Amino acid sequence: MDETFLIGELGSFAKGYKDIIGISRGNDPEEGGRVYYFLGPGTYDSNLEDALSDLSISLFDKGFSGELFRFPVSLEYVAQEPFLGEIIWRRD
Repeated sequence: MDETFLIGELGSFAKGYKDIIGISRGNDPEEGGRVYYFLGPGTYDSNLEDALSDLSISLFDKGFSGELFRFPVSLEYVAQEPFLGEIIWRRD
């Protein structure tokens, strides 16, 4: 799957959730695969988790082979945790 297309799809999704302030591209520290972390303050939100699952399935059908996770941290925190990788989208 084209990275530019994927970032566009993830950003479009994130715009629909005011609590998501950024997306980082990192790695799963336990399994090593590519992971996209949806960042922002807050607590567990079952609706957002369900929507992320639906998005993951939709992207998988288009050739995506990574994982999507909600990670409740600030954008500044990303620099402290190498597994979170680099910020690829931020809310303007």
